[in-house]
Amino acid sequence: DPFDKGDVGKLTIPDRIGSIWLIDGQHRVYGSMNSGSNRKLNFCLLVDTEDVQQARLFTTINEKQTKIPLDLIWDLHGSLSTYTDEPTNSSEKEELRKYFISKTWKKMNRDADSPFKGRIVIPSQTKKTTTCHIKFGFLCKYLDQSSLWESGGLRAKKWKNAHLRASNNLKGYFSGIRDSMTDEWEKPDRQNWLLSQYSMMVQIMVFRRAVTTVFNAIPLKDKWSGPKQDARELSYELGKRTAEAIVELGNYLSSDKLDSRTLKSFNGIFIFQVGIELFSFQDHCNHPYPC
Repeated sequence: DPFDKGDVGKLTIPDRIGSIWLIDGQHRVYGSMNSGSNRKLNFCLLVDTEDVQQARLFTTINEKQTKIPLDLIWDLHGSLSTYTDEPTNSSEKEELRKYFISKTWKKMNRDADSPFKGRIVIPSQTKKTTTCHIKFGFLCKYLDQSSLWESGGLRAKKWKNAHLRASNNLKGYFSGIRDSMTDEWEKPDRQNWLLSQYSMMVQIMVFRRAVTTVFNAIPLKDKWSGPKQDARELSYELGKRTAEAIVELGNYLSSDKLDSRTLKSFNGIFIFQVGIELFSFQDHCNHPYPC
């Protein structure tokens, strides 16, 4: 084109095997090819580079590039997909799972009846303060377990509105912990060991185990998969039991104050203790009276 200045044009690629080498970004290229969508990709083309130069570029790119913050990645997951129909393959399931995980925690951060209202740092919603300090990406990562999102777990038979069911039950669970340990729950950032990553990691692991092994089996399956209020009450009771295990661990350690460092060191004991509580919880619900 005689009117452009040389910065726009078309490239002619030699029609022979091996004329172009992909130094970095193979997963993105082949993932895009297999996605079935017509998506543009940005790339940088280098001409006449030797093998040593290519290797050096590869290591430089992967060692020096700035990683995208996990909070931002999960924030984007909540915008990159939409529910139109049930997924037909594993790739679509993964995309929907991440989409609904992001939407679940965003709803937890917005809703007035959520114990996490305004406490999660989400790039598109909130900024970090002394009371808003829980990392969004961390929370999403610990819900990113495929078995959690099978039918009868955190979602119903279909994926539609999966975040509504998931957030309802998470609200119940964490409300049980908050109501049992209100003083600790309401403490600001640096004083709040209960909402530290070490503590939250174990609390979410307990919830995950309950969803995949206890709630999804007899005798609790009917209540868990029934009206949302029944499932929320079940989750709330589990939260209270989890709080009891936390307090018992504190007593076991003969400590007036259970901080995040102690919890990190003894989280194995904590998981074991809560495991006992889960079996006790299930046994309690085996009785004919309501749990």
